[in-house]
This record gives sequence, structure tokens and C-alpha cells, in this order.
Amino acid sequence: AQLRLRPRPLRGEGRGVAVEGVAAAVQAAALLAVDPIGLGGACLHALPGPVREGWLGLLRGLLPDAAPWRRVPLSVADGRLLGGLDLAATLAAGRPVAERGLLAEADGGVLLLAMAERVTPNTAAHLTAAMDSGEVVAERDGLARRAAARFAVLALDEGLAPEEAPPAALLDRLAFRLDLHPVAPRAMAGESPGPAAIAAARSLLPRIAAGDAVLEALCGTALALGIGSLRAPVLALRAAKAASSISCSACGSGRSSCAASPGSSGGGASSACGSGGAAAAVPAGLL
Repeated sequence: AQLRLRPRPLRGEGRGVAVEGVAAAVQAAALLAVDPIGLGGACLHALPGPVREGWLGLLRGLLPDAAPWRRVPLSVADGRLLGGLDLAATLAAGRPVAERGLLAEADGGVLLLAMAERVTPNTAAHLTAAMDSGEVVAERDGLARRAAARFAVLALDEGLAPEEAPPAALLDRLAFRLDLHPVAPRAMAGESPGPAAIAAARSLLPRIAAGDAVLEALCGTALALGIGSLRAPVLALRAAKAASSISCSACGSGRSSCAASPGSSGGGASSACGSGGAAAAVPAGLL
């Protein structure tokens, strides 16, 4: 099986993948379910409706049942995002009681960023800082708190004009850009590995290896396309490993011989199972 992502002009200044077509969007959901934190997340360009909700439901169904799923409203306050003083609990206890913020609550899961094209620079800065460090530091209301905050971001982009796009710094940390505007409401029922297959691929992911040829191909493609961000080849490599783990789990090879390797058609990265079975490819268009 192959994940074919065709690059095209994108709104905004961030790098990512322009995903066109239902099959590619469904497979992007499968990759995110395998390695949500490593891939950073996705920017979902679509208006509210059955298509967007169908894709979100697909991804949520592929994630572990215990994975947090939190929505960040557009007007979120710093105290709710980062954590701070829980006033009600403090008054009841007679001492300062800290409240966990949304970033800490989403640790190990997904953050849905509503109306991402209108997110404030302050909120975007807190999100990207947590994504880079894997933790959130809250020093406010006389409290100092540090908590784990490793999550994927789903930026819900409802912008229509070219200048209406999520912050470039956030987009640079997301592996995929999905445009579902051309998709019909009934077309979201694409083929996808089931939750059991994704769970097996997730457990196999740490054993997927990439050789020097893959790294050179990804970095060379980024250089040829004029992409200055070092995150692009890193995210491409992680997507290739996720695709390889799905392929290796499907062919029944749980051995450490599963490895990502250059695609035979040029520019891609594929997985070669030790059993000689199926191969999954992520073309260089991922950059």
C-alpha cells in the first residue's frame, strides 16, 4: 500500500503536506494514530460539517481509548491553557491549590485548536513551546508548576482568504496539511486499518530502522525543494517509519528486520519487511 501525497501551493508560510483525496486523508489519519506526538499533528482545512467530523471521528477511533482528547477554544485564557490557581479549591482548602491546564490534560493525546487561523500569537507561542519541550511550565498566581505535555495538535483551519491561515511557527511543527473542501460528505468512508492493526503498528514502531540512504534522500529532497526548515525531513522520516510499521504489522513480521528503505520509484521511502511481504511508501512529496 502507498500513501501518495501530491504537493501543491499552500495557504500560509508553514511547510507541510497538501493532502488531496479521501484515500490519502484516511491514510494520513492512520499514520497520525500510529505516532501522533512524533508527527506533531495536522492542519485540517475544512468548514464544520460531516466531512471534518468524519475525519476527526476516524482518527479518534484509531487512537488508544485512554488517549486524552481536548479542545482549545479560540478565546482560551492563559490560566486555562497553562494551569494556575484553582480559586474554588483554594477557598475550600484554605491554601493555594493548583489547577491543571489544557496542555497538561492533553499529555499523551490530542489537542483540537478551534479556528486555528485566528489563534493569537500568545496562544501559538505557548503551544509551540510545549510541543518543543514536551512539558508546560506555569509560573503564575504565586504558584510554580511543571507538568508533562506531550501531545499532537489538530489545527482546525476555517479560513477562506489566502491570508487567513494558522501561524507559520505552528504549521512548521505539523506533519500534514489536509484540505477536505472538495470532499463529498459521503466519501469519508475510505479504507483504513482497524484499531487492532494500528495498535500492533504502534507497538512495532520503536523497532523500525532507517538507513543512511533514506536520510540522505529526505534531506536531499528538502534541499532540492528549497526547504530551509530542518523539521521537514524529520517529520518525513517519522511518517515513513509509521507507514513501515503499518506495513510490517500487516504482513505479520514483528521482527526487528523491518526497516525503512528508499522507494524504487525514486525519491520515496519504503519499508521492507523481513518476511519479504508488503511494502509501504511515503514519497518525497511529503516534504
